[in-house]
Amino acid sequence: RDRMYNIWVLTRDPAAKRLYTSYRNKAKSLVRSAKKEYYYSQLNLNLPSKILWHNINKFGMKSKTKSHHGNCANFSPNEMNHHFVREPIHTSSLDGLTDPASLGSTNEFSFRNVTLVEVSDAINSIKSDA
Repeated sequence: RDRMYNIWVLTRDPAAKRLYTSYRNKAKSLVRSAKKEYYYSQLNLNLPSKILWHNINKFGMKSKTKSHHGNCANFSPNEMNHHFVREPIHTSSLDGLTDPASLGSTNEFSFRNVTLVEVSDAINSIKSDA
């Protein structure tokens, strides 16, 4: 994606811009779905209650009122990064991008702004008799 952006900036070719835009959109889509998968794995209702509530507290989603949407001050991006580094990449979701060898191998990814409302609503929908 970044390489395609650099090519588009240098050439200002409309075809290069379309290619960059499609790579950018695909990358954003993959990151969003990976984040969603991560949160679902951490907030899975089948987890033991103690672990589930630990994760809820870790993400700062436990609130005293329904209108409060939490605080992610204790959230560790490195922990999320570790989750993705150890998970295998599903190559079928990368089809149509570029050659994986040219992407390089790094243990980094970038965040997009995520609303707490979306995650908080998922937390608040959990029914518990505890």
